[in-house]
Amino acid sequence: MKFVDDVFKLYREQLVEHPDGPLEVVLQLFSDHEREDLLRFIEGMSDDELFQMVSLYVVELLKQKLMQEGLLPPQDATPVDPNLH
Repeated sequence: MKFVDDVFKLYREQLVEHPDGPLEVVLQLFSDHEREDLLRFIEGMSDDELFQMVSLYVVELLKQKLMQEGLLPPQDATPVDPNLH
């Protein structure tokens, strides 16, 4: 996806400096956007990109739930901003 390639080029150092670098960068990029902006972004995705996005989102939420229930060690789950739900 061109967007990911562009973000990688612009934020490469931030992405590798901290373990949560990618999460921080993505939250920073999208935090000030309105719902309509995000929907336009999604509408520009291919079917495969949309499938990947939704699949990864659900997997990460399941990991978070497993972690909350004590069924998954915390290091195996990606931290998710509590404001994302």
